[in-house]
Amino acid sequence: MYCPKCGTDIEDSNYCPNCGTPAPKLSQSSVVSRVSSNISKVSKSGLLNNKTALWLVIAFSIIVLAIVIGWYCWVSSSNTVTAAKASEKAIGIAKEAVEVADDYLDGELYILWAEEEMGYLLSEMSYVNNLSDNISTKDGDTEIYMDIFNLYYALYYGQSYDDILLYRNYIASDIGVRRR
Repeated sequence: MYCPKCGTDIEDSNYCPNCGTPAPKLSQSSVVSRVSSNISKVSKSGLLNNKTALWLVIAFSIIVLAIVIGWYCWVSSSNTVTAAKASEKAIGIAKEAVEVADDYLDGELYILWAEEEMGYLLSEMSYVNNLSDNISTKDGDTEIYMDIFNLYYALYYGQSYDDILLYRNYIASDIGVRRR
């Protein structure tokens, strides 16, 4: 509120701090009449048109709903493709692991090279397995990972021919390749 005489801002005081003029007292009825007149001016100007506001809310809701449905469809389709690719990659890695084990078991590959190759395949499979945690892939991907893991450690610790053959055959049965 401002002083009617000098225009100074009168905060919570009964008198103007600048000129000493008594502050005008606002009654409750005068405040209510000012607010109601301002509301009627706004509603007459069209800013508070109920039909317009309703249509704006409906249009906004439809746009938001369309965005949410579109986003859901896009995420669902991209996860399906990614899940198929992850399972396909897991099977490819498993086939390579079987080939490395076969080469070692046939004497075509030294144990250190077989171990190094298997370690590389294990790291690739670890990536695919982490992908599987975020999307729904085949349950066999985790089994393949564990079998490659076991085969890697059998090579790493120099376990017997029979143990390495056993883990090789586990992987082969996971992916439908001939067992030895």
